[in-house]
Amino acid sequence: MISYLDKLSAKLYEGKVVPVVGAGVSYACAGLPSWAGLISSGLEYAQVLKIDERLLEFGRDLLKNGQLIEAASVVKQLLNAPGRPYVNWLEDTLGRPQIKSELLIESIQNLCQPIIATTNYDDLLRNVGVIESNLALDWQQHEEIQRCIDNAKPFILHLHGIYYRPDTTIFGVEDYERLKNVYGYKYLLQDLWMRRTFLFIGCSRDGVMDEDFSTMLKLMKEWFPNIHGEHYLLVKDGEQGSEAHLELMRECNVHMVPYGPDHESLPHFLNGINPNAEKIAKRLEERQAKALKGLTQILTAQHETELQSNVEAFVRGHLGAAHHWLDNDQLKIFNTALETYNRAIGDKQQKFRNQQVIARAMVNVAQLDRSINLWHQDWNSSAQVNNLEFINTGIFAYEALKLFSPEILKDISLRHPTAIRPIFFTGQLANFYNEAKVWKLRGGKLAEFNGDNYFFENLRRIMDSLKAVLSLSPSDVYGEKKAAQIAKKLPKELLLIVADSFISINQASSPFKVLAELPWRERLNCEDAQLVTYKDERLVVGCNANNCFYWNPCKDLDALDFYTAEKNERIWKIEVAEDGDDVILQLYTSFHRLTVANFSEVIKSKIQSGYNDYTRIVKTGKTYCAVSSSPGLKPDCVFEYQSGEYVPLLSRESIALFLDGLWNSDKTEDGLEDAHFNDFRFGFQDVTLSAVKWLDGERLVVRCRIGHRIGAYSTALLFFDPLSGFEIPLLKMYFPHKNCFSFDTGSSNGQVNLIAGYLDFNEVGNLIQLFEDIGSSDLIVAKDQRGLVPQELIRTSIRDMFETIYMSETRGLVLEEGRKVHEISLPSLTDIETTFDKSIHKIYFFK
Repeated sequence: MISYLDKLSAKLYEGKVVPVVGAGVSYACAGLPSWAGLISSGLEYAQVLKIDERLLEFGRDLLKNGQLIEAASVVKQLLNAPGRPYVNWLEDTLGRPQIKSELLIESIQNLCQPIIATTNYDDLLRNVGVIESNLALDWQQHEEIQRCIDNAKPFILHLHGIYYRPDTTIFGVEDYERLKNVYGYKYLLQDLWMRRTFLFIGCSRDGVMDEDFSTMLKLMKEWFPNIHGEHYLLVKDGEQGSEAHLELMRECNVHMVPYGPDHESLPHFLNGINPNAEKIAKRLEERQAKALKGLTQILTAQHETELQSNVEAFVRGHLGAAHHWLDNDQLKIFNTALETYNRAIGDKQQKFRNQQVIARAMVNVAQLDRSINLWHQDWNSSAQVNNLEFINTGIFAYEALKLFSPEILKDISLRHPTAIRPIFFTGQLANFYNEAKVWKLRGGKLAEFNGDNYFFENLRRIMDSLKAVLSLSPSDVYGEKKAAQIAKKLPKELLLIVADSFISINQASSPFKVLAELPWRERLNCEDAQLVTYKDERLVVGCNANNCFYWNPCKDLDALDFYTAEKNERIWKIEVAEDGDDVILQLYTSFHRLTVANFSEVIKSKIQSGYNDYTRIVKTGKTYCAVSSSPGLKPDCVFEYQSGEYVPLLSRESIALFLDGLWNSDKTEDGLEDAHFNDFRFGFQDVTLSAVKWLDGERLVVRCRIGHRIGAYSTALLFFDPLSGFEIPLLKMYFPHKNCFSFDTGSSNGQVNLIAGYLDFNEVGNLIQLFEDIGSSDLIVAKDQRGLVPQELIRTSIRDMFETIYMSETRGLVLEEGRKVHEISLPSLTDIETTFDKSIHKIYFFK
């Protein structure tokens, strides 16, 4: 004996089933109300508008007594159907659903039946999931329905009308009476009822049939009493034995089929009985392949002068008539094909170009110009622009803008801030696009927009934004045409080199082979850069005076700006506060410190002029800064920065006291026995800050350059543990008559070592010096410690040591004069020199 499921599956395979979608499907997809819920919503809407309280109360009584059709008639009367506010209520309730899940609708669409019918007024079946057609027909269009059936053209049949055609909604008593007299529609339903199998889905809840569903079946029984096709109603387990269902089977030959214990089981059940897996796969493959093949052939094979016209022809042939395919599944597959094609391209300029070509095929620039100029001719009146072409152009323009990837739109907004209206990104322009689109779909009248100047002004803003995007040259968005050098893979150890005209990633050992390089804009020198890890990818983040950017050295041919300086503002430093799943950066400009999360969220705090060397201690998250200690300036010179406030930590006097003993011990050697301490104290030339590694922690180092009445400058380094405070330094290092311009620390066998690099001034001996086990002492004076790169007795060039990096217990790097790198072997203190062609601004080591 053949089971109902076997027979249903066989009918599905033949394409002879008409799925009839009830309110339960719309609820599962978007939380839309049942018929009773919709009536209740209409009564509440009338209450808010304070419309006829007596009639409103009558409607509530009918609803409470279960007289739904009569209550619906009251709603129509209260809300002036099919006019306003009835139209507004339908739009508000059904026009902007929040999609919760597409699973159930997709499982219905994947049954691959040419007709999907619904008793619902919403438009979910045409806008959610994957469908073959977005053609929605209602009971008034019975002639077109017949043509679709005759030509095997898929369509969606709205048995009770659709919300954006308010005169088609079968809602109250008079509507059902009107429906009985539409003989063309009755003939179509009779033919379908007799020759096809209806599969009712989402039409019964908790054993009770939905009122709109049961009303429909009563009409079927009344209209076609002697026609007995076999149909099915899907119900939950245990619901199939109710008296109402048994009567349904006896009277209408509708069999109850259980689908599972709960509503969530329904998509799985439909997929399980679906025999059309091959059709689904073939349909999807054909559509995707067709779109991708066409795009690939056109974008790669066409000559530039022929490209635009050929793309336009392809778009029209692939997507069909204008206005019909907006937002439908065909457009989604087309967009997917473009995204697939673009994914194989590394060049963002080329991606942007491709998207521009497709967008121009959708909206003609000349048409944009006509509409924009029309608005400007009489901008304070909507009379001239209140026409179908202007509204259609606005709808199209928004769709074309959405065709561009969010990444490219963001690039444009950062590099050309005036091109796209900011309210596009906030979603405000989307509201006007949606209003225009809903108006068009429901066949609205132009008179509805009379005097609504603001609506047309915002459609014009959409057009302006699109025109600007289409007019941009890709090279204008992505800087210099010279592409970056991309690395296949980054090693664990690497150097990040910042030069005036480029940023590069190099191998960490001589000869420092370039692995990836980002050429920068010639008019702006690079200021700073760092390497971060973000969601398992290593990115370079950097800045020049005007922009902050990030760059994936394994993927991107250009950098992407994420912050642009304000007018008269200069960016000069970038720090990494956190990386990993999230990246938090701190940027320093002329006026602000900016905390930037994931390259988008920006928190600003003001900074004052005169403060510099903002230095962050990772473990505590605190930031410190310094001011010049020249006479006449602030008595305090080291501060903690707290969200715009400066908390003093060290004064000029306290630093002088820290160094008092060093000065006294040095007086005799310098021939300054009669000098007063004030001569030393007021000899401060500058105070700078830096953070260095110290075993498992960090130290804040205060570097003081000290002038003398006689002899060359000296340098002092004061090491503080911020966790212990600033009462007294843990270590003082003194470099008499040596300008220690650069230094770095590292650990080896449980001890801390320091490499110092000197400016080539005065007689300093070796220009690079190694200090071992500095943590075991509280005072170190630079004298005859081991070093390398001795000064030339007869100088032919200046050899200042600008940057120092302690890489490991066996290696160090020192940058000389921005051109030469000394790779130092520790502890033997031998070096390999490598000379670079271009001047290096900064160099960082990462491992």
